[in-house]
Amino acid sequence: MTTVTWLSPGDPSQRTGGYLYNARMIEGLRDLGIRVDVVRLDGDWTRPDTVHDCSDEIGQIRPGTVVVADGLLWPGLAEASRERLCGSCTVWVVVHSLADKECSNREVAAHLAQREASALRHAHGWFATSHRTARAVVDRLNGAQGAVIVPGTDRPGATAPGEPTAFLSVGHLIPRKGHEAVLEALARVPAGRDWTLRIVGSPHRDPDHAEHLRQRAMALGLADRVTFVGECGAEALEEEYARAGVLVHAPHFEAYGMVISEALTRGLPVIATPSGATDDIAPEAPAVLLTNHDALHDTLVRWLEEPRLRERALQSAPSLLFPSWSEQDVALRSLLGLVEHRFSTDWLQLREPFDHAARSTTLVEQFGAQLPMPSRRLLELATGLGSGARFVDQRLEGATHWSLIDHDPRLLEALCDQMARHRPGLRFDTIRHDLEDIDGLPTQVDGVTMQALLDLVSESWLNRFADWLASHRLPLLAATSVDGRVSWSIDDPADRIVMAAFRAHQTWDRGFGASPGVEAVPRLESLLRARNFMTEVCEADWVIPATAVEMMRAMVTGVAEAAAEASRAVGSTPAEVAGWRERRLGQVGTLGMRVGHLDLLALPQS
Repeated sequence: MTTVTWLSPGDPSQRTGGYLYNARMIEGLRDLGIRVDVVRLDGDWTRPDTVHDCSDEIGQIRPGTVVVADGLLWPGLAEASRERLCGSCTVWVVVHSLADKECSNREVAAHLAQREASALRHAHGWFATSHRTARAVVDRLNGAQGAVIVPGTDRPGATAPGEPTAFLSVGHLIPRKGHEAVLEALARVPAGRDWTLRIVGSPHRDPDHAEHLRQRAMALGLADRVTFVGECGAEALEEEYARAGVLVHAPHFEAYGMVISEALTRGLPVIATPSGATDDIAPEAPAVLLTNHDALHDTLVRWLEEPRLRERALQSAPSLLFPSWSEQDVALRSLLGLVEHRFSTDWLQLREPFDHAARSTTLVEQFGAQLPMPSRRLLELATGLGSGARFVDQRLEGATHWSLIDHDPRLLEALCDQMARHRPGLRFDTIRHDLEDIDGLPTQVDGVTMQALLDLVSESWLNRFADWLASHRLPLLAATSVDGRVSWSIDDPADRIVMAAFRAHQTWDRGFGASPGVEAVPRLESLLRARNFMTEVCEADWVIPATAVEMMRAMVTGVAEAAAEASRAVGSTPAEVAGWRERRLGQVGTLGMRVGHLDLLALPQS
């Protein structure tokens, strides 16, 4: 069994964002079959001048172990201890926040930032829990890249929020969380407006500041409207979310802000100052009212006085996508080198006949009718082994030159061999390019094609891609995107829960952000129609007969692997999925299936 050692700064059961993140990741890795040993290192890790040796604890970690060190303790370890550990183990540091952002003294803050950067250079790698933190670390390390694995959510499903005037604030009573700014803003709300505020958070982190907040609430005449709830367990916190009408979160600095994603997944709108969580949400999302401390009063008044604003926020909240904890567990497992996720050339070759049999030749003909004659240049995105280009090329009249784009150099190399064997006359060049960079795509082309891509990208990517197509007035042919329809020739009692987990897995981040999954085609169609494109969608289903033994075995195995990873998100377990997998593999040879896909044609109108 693979072993990971997680270094915790003190008691790992503490209920702050960083400790909760660690605990959920540890639980998730264990669910994936990875042994995780938690090593508690006690000390005053927040003091800028503290250095802890911890040589006894570190000396007990076996050489070759994968180690995850919390970023709170890593800079405070003695340099000799860090060097010893990094010399015998692969060490990753999880950066929850930046120590200098917690400090009001500029000189001390500069020292903390320098110490943190110096310590990170010892580690094998680092990952941050928000993109804003990662950008700051990259700047401090002069471009040395890390990864980002944001906190997950439990996706409990949206419920009807409480009274819209019931404000909720969640965060320990420390200066950085900005509770005083909230109190000051509410004190200026016009008399006669009905509202209440419940503040959930521990008063013991900074007792002096907690007492100051209580006194300030009394001085402002808010004592009968503001309730200091104290620290809550998980069940009590759920009750607070259910009681509230809106979350108010106004810290001076917040690396991520798990309470924001937790509130939104429960259908609770948010009034917030910028944070890592809000950075990942589209600025125009009605469910999130971004503000700052100077404008906080005005934003709160708007919330109380504008029913239409509240209605739009409530309607918008359930549509926002956040990764599940299961998804982030798998991402961390991959980052730590405990598993490798790549598109298999064997799988791409195996699926090609089913892609080609499913695809609409009618849409290819309509696409071709929009292209110049006698020759044209076409761009294929995420080409893989060039399957999509081969299908389209042999159904077009005239000469076509293809620019085939993929980010995986291994696939681009194998593609050339596939073309030589299956379509030797096809004219093409290959381009290695990260599709996240849409503006960097070639524009001197007459049309764009893709196959099995749309259900992998994010909502943000679809918006930016629609803008790019519209700005260059390029026709699009997007083939074989899954739409969620799956049927088996033999029923199994676990089909419903396994396929629910599989569909949840299809919304996971494939490098672009959370995906609309089976909703990708209708989302892009709507975006392009709004940009004056004529669109047509048709079904392009895989039909896999029982005689296609190799394909059926690959489908059962692939569905089971994905469903097992996402099983916790839908109330199942990996064991339940494993039982389904064994039954299905035993039926291979008599089992067939149909997998729903859609082809999309979009043509720009003058």
